[in-house]
Amino acid sequence: PLRRAMPSAPPALVTTAFSELCWVLPCLVQCAISLFNGDAGAWAPIRLGAGCDVMATYSIFASMSGMLSTVAVSAFTYYTTKHGPSAVSAKTSAIVGVAVLVGSALFAAVPRVVGGSWYTGSGFCYLNFYDPTLAILNLLITGPAVVSAVVFLTLTLKHGGWPSQLDLVLMLVAFVSAWSWWIPASFVGLAGGTFPMWYFPPIGFLAHGQALINPYLYGIRWRRSALLLASADGKVKPADSVKTAEMAVTVGVTP
Repeated sequence: PLRRAMPSAPPALVTTAFSELCWVLPCLVQCAISLFNGDAGAWAPIRLGAGCDVMATYSIFASMSGMLSTVAVSAFTYYTTKHGPSAVSAKTSAIVGVAVLVGSALFAAVPRVVGGSWYTGSGFCYLNFYDPTLAILNLLITGPAVVSAVVFLTLTLKHGGWPSQLDLVLMLVAFVSAWSWWIPASFVGLAGGTFPMWYFPPIGFLAHGQALINPYLYGIRWRRSALLLASADGKVKPADSVKTAEMAVTVGVTP
């Protein structure tokens, strides 16, 4: 039913779900190992060994793909309300999803190429914002991504047509609260500034929080609205319209 109602929805949801899974599942395993072994374990990020490399790779990949896949969902939402449920085909949605995953994988490989430490402090191995190459690349991707998501969702709110306005507000708040932190972090890194101790834990909490809220936000609320949108857009079939008109005439002439 979802594929027939909104062809772009299934590939978009699969891409988003895969992106979130690639973060929370390996993170769960690594955190469990660190919980039992402590900071002395080989997989503890603070030791700057293999555990740090692995954490940085899956965290950067999943963060980037999770962010970009939700930008795609925001775009599909806007074009659907503006041009109808079939505005974006399933093929286009699938191509966008593959591009998001491949592009995110390439971005996650950049730290390996440029070298340097991935340890960002506070127990996290993540993007090294002090590396000029990574900081600039991050700004070039994250800045337009945040702006695009805000624009698409705001235009959809203004244009109307999506069954639940609350969906759009929740999508906007969740996205901005999670990913806007990357932009000032890149500027701090490029300026050679010092991050306060409290800076990265909220980022980790809010970014990981996407994996908690997105299954509900997109898998339940957004999907349900997509089905309702198709019903509203389709309204009545042509044959049913004729029957309805005939019924109206019959009722009108009945004494």
